[in-house]
Amino acid sequence: MNEVQSWLGAAFTALLSLFSPAEPTGFSGYVEADYTYVAPLASGRLTDVTVREGQEVAAGLPLFDLDDAAAASALAQARAEADAATADVRNLETGSREAELDVIRQTLQQAQLTLQQATTDASRIRALAVRGVATSSDRDKADTALQKAASEVRQLNAQLAAAELPARPEQIAAAKAKAEAAQQAVAQAETALGHYHVAAPVAGRIDRLFLKAGEVSGPSAPVLSIVRTGDLKLRFFVPEAVRTQFAIGARVMAECDGCDGEFKATVTYQASEPEFTPPLIYSRDERSRLTFMTEARLDPEGFRPPVGQPVTVRPADGSSR
Repeated sequence: MNEVQSWLGAAFTALLSLFSPAEPTGFSGYVEADYTYVAPLASGRLTDVTVREGQEVAAGLPLFDLDDAAAASALAQARAEADAATADVRNLETGSREAELDVIRQTLQQAQLTLQQATTDASRIRALAVRGVATSSDRDKADTALQKAASEVRQLNAQLAAAELPARPEQIAAAKAKAEAAQQAVAQAETALGHYHVAAPVAGRIDRLFLKAGEVSGPSAPVLSIVRTGDLKLRFFVPEAVRTQFAIGARVMAECDGCDGEFKATVTYQASEPEFTPPLIYSRDERSRLTFMTEARLDPEGFRPPVGQPVTVRPADGSSR
């Protein structure tokens, strides 16, 4: 009887093993990615979108353009004002133009000739006045003409000296400050114009186009999103009992339907709170129901499954318990 009972017990145990669920070979998850949403810093109407969904792009590749007519006009105005300010500095540093100096020199030469003639006339009138031929009135007129001619020569000499000198240091410093401010305005206008022509901030693949040419975009209206190269990751859920096997830095293996073999990843994140489980009391009997969301970044040189692909993940050493 005991032998029969033992045989029946063994048969029952074997039968139960046929219907018992197999030990898990891994933990379910899916492929996720970090997205870069690209929006212009300026607001305007899109004139061209030069990429398409699914296209691989390098950092710096042009993505889209906005209407830049107003910004280009502002840049042209800033450059013209900067050129005028720079010319003012050169004018103050070099003094008057050579043509203006020639006019002053010619006038001075004529005044010097007038002074020579006035000197000769005054000497002759004084000699005649001594002999009584000229009157004192004639002598006074000659002296006055001489003084006037001498005064005009002195004035023109001073004017020529002033014209040949540059402006005062304070004037030049003020003009240079204005020219520097004008150059800064040009740089700002160039930067503002660049905001209307957007290039890829990172290398990756164009995931979605949200807007097309003719629509209006701005800082709060992304035109497209990019899946960055090297930013694919696995997001999966592990029970509390094996949580320590998936600490940050741990290596894991993953596989998926239709994938060419397994691919490797490194755990980069593990949630501190359980997910996808109803509220419960943290007793020893209930802890097995806890699952913790975990993330592992895929190796860049390995297989690159598509985003959203379901995967099965296990530790790199093959253990799943």
